[in-house]
Amino acid sequence: SGDVWAVKLTPEMEIEWQKLYGGSGYDYGNRGVLELEDGYIFLGLTESDDGDVSGLHPNEDNYPDIWVVRIDTIGNIMWQRCLGGTSYDYPSAGLYPTQDGGFIVVAETMSEDGDVEGMHYLWYITQTPRNDIWMVKLSAGGELEWSQCYGSYVGDYLGYNVIQKADDNWIIAATVATFSTDDSLKRGDVQCEGHGDYDFWLFNLKDCSHYQPATPETPTGPDTLCHTNDSTSVYTLAPAAGAWGYTWQLQPEEAGTLAQDSLTATITWNTGYQGEVQISAASYNDCGQSAYSEVKTTFVYTCVGLEENMANGFGLRVYPNPAKEWVTFNYQLPESKPEGIISISDMAGKEIQRFAVSGKQGQQVWDIRTIKSGVYLYTLTAGGLQKTGKVVIN
Repeated sequence: SGDVWAVKLTPEMEIEWQKLYGGSGYDYGNRGVLELEDGYIFLGLTESDDGDVSGLHPNEDNYPDIWVVRIDTIGNIMWQRCLGGTSYDYPSAGLYPTQDGGFIVVAETMSEDGDVEGMHYLWYITQTPRNDIWMVKLSAGGELEWSQCYGSYVGDYLGYNVIQKADDNWIIAATVATFSTDDSLKRGDVQCEGHGDYDFWLFNLKDCSHYQPATPETPTGPDTLCHTNDSTSVYTLAPAAGAWGYTWQLQPEEAGTLAQDSLTATITWNTGYQGEVQISAASYNDCGQSAYSEVKTTFVYTCVGLEENMANGFGLRVYPNPAKEWVTFNYQLPESKPEGIISISDMAGKEIQRFAVSGKQGQQVWDIRTIKSGVYLYTLTAGGLQKTGKVVIN
């Protein structure tokens, strides 16, 4: 038999205190010694169920349990816990602290009972259980909170290569038996093709509920456009938190052809389309895809309409004409008085819409989706000048 020997040294390398831990069976220290604010915690293996040890999972072959021991600053046991089942359990990769004051043990196991959950074992593939990678979460007081196995059905061996990126995000390197395309029943968690008898297996464990990509903000791009003059338009996104990439959506699809490049989408417009279009985007990463953003609405027109003479710095261009859903007024006002009024009346002379406009040049969109079909008169007035014309709504 043997005991675990813990020794505390002074800065001068003198023994400050020493203690033995164990029972009447074979007990020995292993990987995973952590210094805590109120003491230490270490990992061992034990075949004892007396003395300092309680909770051993007994078995006929005398397989040891993983033994977790927490001690105070002078070596007194605060609590201890045996982890495992009735077969082989080994703490290969050690002990890792968590933000809630608890601990995670990364180990190997051949047990399918006791504390072990999710062991990959099918008797018609291997007559006896093979190694699985096993992770166990303990509370600060040593209570078992969860247990999970990872691997295949034919044996997985944990190297000493574990990166704890966060409590819920781990990178683990292991060794795994390789598979052919006919071995789908043996794969378990291993979803890669093999290259020989055994391969390295690198995998990421992540709680995706904490790593979902954020929904992007509304794309930016033109509010209105005349695709006769602007055959393509570019829309952009601000980066979304947690995003690895983006997928874009154009509705209706017949409005144009969308080419996407991460934060940018370029739309080549269909010259036969005019109307409202909606552009949105979603982000994605290894945990999934976000909801689509709020839509960016663009009004697309065919610029075949009335072109007024822009002489003397004053003029008006109106399109489309005839119109179905909206009318765009592109205006140019005199530099001496860059303020004006666009007035729209029915054929009886009743004014139904008025817009105040300003600036040397600009654009005003009139939403006509609730306007009755018919012929309407428009007038642009600025600085004593006027431009008039007719627009047809159908």
